[in-house]
Amino acid sequence: MRLFCCFFAFFGVFLSGVLRTYCLFFLLLGFWHSNCFIVLPKKICYSCFRQIITQNFHERKQYAQLTHSLTHSLTHSLTHSLTHSLTHSLTHSTRKLFARVAAFTLVELLVVIAIIGILIALLLPAVQAAREAARRMQCSNNLKQLGIAVHNFHDAKSRLPCGENDPDWVAHLNKIKAAGIASGFSNEPASYSPFVSLLPYIEQQAIYDTFNSLLSKAAANADGTLIPPIDVGLFAGYGTVIDGQPSPFTIPITAFQCASDSNIRKPVQSTIYQHQQGGGNYFANFGDSLSGTDWSTARGLFPNGNWQVYTFATVTDGTSSTLLFSEIAASDRTLGDIGDDRNIITGIALLKTGDDDEVRATIPSDCAALRKPDGTFNPVTGWDRKALRWGDGRNVFCMFNTILPPNSLSCRIGSDPPHDYLMTPTSHHTGGVNVVLLDGSTRFVSETIDTGTTTQRLGYPDSDPARPELWRGASTYGTWGAAGTSRGNESKSLP
Repeated sequence: MRLFCCFFAFFGVFLSGVLRTYCLFFLLLGFWHSNCFIVLPKKICYSCFRQIITQNFHERKQYAQLTHSLTHSLTHSLTHSLTHSLTHSLTHSTRKLFARVAAFTLVELLVVIAIIGILIALLLPAVQAAREAARRMQCSNNLKQLGIAVHNFHDAKSRLPCGENDPDWVAHLNKIKAAGIASGFSNEPASYSPFVSLLPYIEQQAIYDTFNSLLSKAAANADGTLIPPIDVGLFAGYGTVIDGQPSPFTIPITAFQCASDSNIRKPVQSTIYQHQQGGGNYFANFGDSLSGTDWSTARGLFPNGNWQVYTFATVTDGTSSTLLFSEIAASDRTLGDIGDDRNIITGIALLKTGDDDEVRATIPSDCAALRKPDGTFNPVTGWDRKALRWGDGRNVFCMFNTILPPNSLSCRIGSDPPHDYLMTPTSHHTGGVNVVLLDGSTRFVSETIDTGTTTQRLGYPDSDPARPELWRGASTYGTWGAAGTSRGNESKSLP
């Protein structure tokens, strides 16, 4: 209200001053036209005119001062009033705004929670997929390094490592036998796996030297009084210490373990295997034959060194077409002595427990048929643990067959627990397994790969029904079987 009154007062003063000036001007103009300057004496007219002009000048000066004063007052009032009004208005609006957002309604809270839940649901599978992709890549890289190690081994020794009875370990065994050690000693050094021979080529020279040291000391111990005997504990795990130092087989080596397999890193819950912590997921190629304890007929790359020693030149199928290593998922180590691992990926089923003749007569599809509709099977116990020890070269611990497709069932097929098995590559990767070929290249083999006719024996119908493992022609088991043979003369190769 005060601003309104001040404005109109200023306007009134301004208007009256302008009118008075115009009135004076018209008055003088009238005097001029009416010859007042002629009628009135000149002195009087001049004096009156000067007085009028002077008076008007003073009035205009007072008017200017008043105008300036009113302008200043109006400006100050307007500024103060507007500032106060705006500040009050903003403060009031801000208070109202913050008063409104100081708390959430139940509906708003539920909407926010729902949005966050949707985002997590969308993001979590992507994060898990990315992690699994990284683990799968690491697993593939481990196999790649093992392939390079085999090439370095071949450069150094002009041969490939053997599945059992590798010449290097047999030489130690012969020295031990020559020293007269018989009591409590077995042939275990002859069963060292190819991975023991590869230790110096994967930066594990210290562990390799431990093996050599223990075996050399065993040979020097002519009376056999070393307690416990040197060979005890290397496989069976009766103790974690041999001759005052840790058993090398109990040492977990990450180069032999797949990052996607959590079972391989679990402690063994067993009175028999409790000290065997050194599990390994990578198995060597035994080929497409089921020969039991007679490794002289193995069609893969790792035969028994007493009968065959392979080189690159003997692999007539080509290094780019022949498998070297694959992965196999470890059995659940927490199940105790009885086992009872019914998972297709990690367990082993019991097909039969006959002699070598029954082993050779095995029909692969009979093993696959043990899978129940619910995806489980009746497991076997005792030796039947996958990936339990990386240093043991016998089938159940180290060898795989290229017969049933990846991620299918594995079975015991004979009476010799370490050897009589049909071992199928498996993994925790979706859809297949990682492999490395003899040329050092890696592949991911799908579980839908061509496996030919698994309802027949190897080489059917031309092979000997009593000795199908003697077949030297193309594999009966499709592209997968052809990848496992070193001299099958097949034209097939992995995709």
